[in-house]
Amino acid sequence: MLIFSDLGSILNINDHDVIESLAKIFNLNIVNVTSCKTEPAVKDSFDPLKNYKRESVIQLYEIKRI
Repeated sequence: MLIFSDLGSILNINDHDVIESLAKIFNLNIVNVTSCKTEPAVKDSFDPLKNYKRESVIQLYEIKRI
């Protein structure tokens, strides 16, 4: 199981399909992916990433060896 946030891809830090690419490189199979949106934990209106965090999705990957 792997919990992953797409915030890095929203900020152009990593590719959108980074988990899929890594799974392919290491001969792993993504069995299931569950996604959910979350609210930013920081309630401070000064948070410069607040709008990006609102767009972000948390994903739970179930991964097995091939």
